[in-house]
Amino acid sequence: MPSFETSSDEALLLLSREGNLDARFVLTERYFRLRKESAKRASYALAKILEDWDLNLSFFIAFENCFMGYQFGKGRFSTYFLGSLRHEMSKEAEKEHLLDGLNPVSLDNTVPGSEGEYTFHDVISSTGEDPRIYVNYLEEALSLGKIGEDLSEETLEVARLRIDGLSFRAIAEKMNVNIKRVRKLYSQYEKYVSGKIKFGPVPTSKKK
Repeated sequence: MPSFETSSDEALLLLSREGNLDARFVLTERYFRLRKESAKRASYALAKILEDWDLNLSFFIAFENCFMGYQFGKGRFSTYFLGSLRHEMSKEAEKEHLLDGLNPVSLDNTVPGSEGEYTFHDVISSTGEDPRIYVNYLEEALSLGKIGEDLSEETLEVARLRIDGLSFRAIAEKMNVNIKRVRKLYSQYEKYVSGKIKFGPVPTSKKK
């Protein structure tokens, strides 16, 4: 079997769709090996309440859907997969009545009278939660176009690496940026998390 270990997800998917079973095996095994970590990234809260059987079922359904539904050139396969996995996990939780009595705030809607503003404590229970949940939540909001220019993917990457225990210097080396920029981006993240988060249409940029 040819070595596909260094091939990108997209390259493996293309080969798989062309009938290369070895490429499909490598891609499937790559994602299956990280299924629990992916579930936590997709939704930390749901990953905590779903049984392993339900998580595995959600994984396989999401993976098959992505295998056929992903469109090349429209973002990364991994990002598309996380969205699909989150959707399947939500469906499984609803089927098992694990969400009964809960009233979560959707990223796609606002609560009447709230003017679309919340703090993180309004939408996420922080007690005993992994701090990565805040980064995951903001990544989802950013992917849905619910955050304007206040936050960027680069800022969230710095936050995730910092939470993982890396020093500012190590983050700067990993991301190949100046350490002062890393400190500034992390400061922006802390300021954003401690303040208000706004959901709704992103204002269109003014033409210069």
